[in-house]
Amino acid sequence: MRAGLGVAGGIALGATGQPVAIETQNKVHEWTGEAPGNAGVSEAIKDTYGEVNAETMRKYAVANERSITLTGPVIEEIIFRAVPSHWIDAHTNKKAEKSDPFKLDIDKDMPMKNVLLGHGVATPTAQEVGMGILTATAFAYMHNITAKNIDGKRLETGFDSRTVPVAQFGIGLVFSGLQRVFGVGSNTAAHIAFNTAGVRVMKR
Repeated sequence: MRAGLGVAGGIALGATGQPVAIETQNKVHEWTGEAPGNAGVSEAIKDTYGEVNAETMRKYAVANERSITLTGPVIEEIIFRAVPSHWIDAHTNKKAEKSDPFKLDIDKDMPMKNVLLGHGVATPTAQEVGMGILTATAFAYMHNITAKNIDGKRLETGFDSRTVPVAQFGIGLVFSGLQRVFGVGSNTAAHIAFNTAGVRVMKR
């Protein structure tokens, strides 16, 4: 029941989150002067079509729709949410049981229970907060790894520091919370819905 509600809520949250992400990115650009967004995608569009504009974004979205809206989200949620979640349960549960008054519901006969179904506790533990921030940072960083920056100059680090992946960090935190409370179906559904909404914007 909880997992099913989590999937439905994840879809609703992901579908409605895109306008919030766009507005947040616009504010970051206004406040910092730095370009927000996804440097990896910007580079891919420029390498394929020569420049980044509304038409080339539409072409990229059409050509890569399946990977953007299905395979990419599923793989990323396994790597950035499911695996760290299992690590929390496997390595920090004994400590959490002693210090956390909410007592994480770990079923020792089904160690993947919290990963698949969530534990239903809305108040996060210190371990969950720390892992959420860590994985959201890695998730955001991953979206800015490029072979070149936007101007075509190769970067030794492979990270475009002039593009701020604020939306990726924010949704990374949200997806982490969804996974821990409602299970991996919720955050995966939210990611798919969020990217699907983004593709619709790109295809306009």
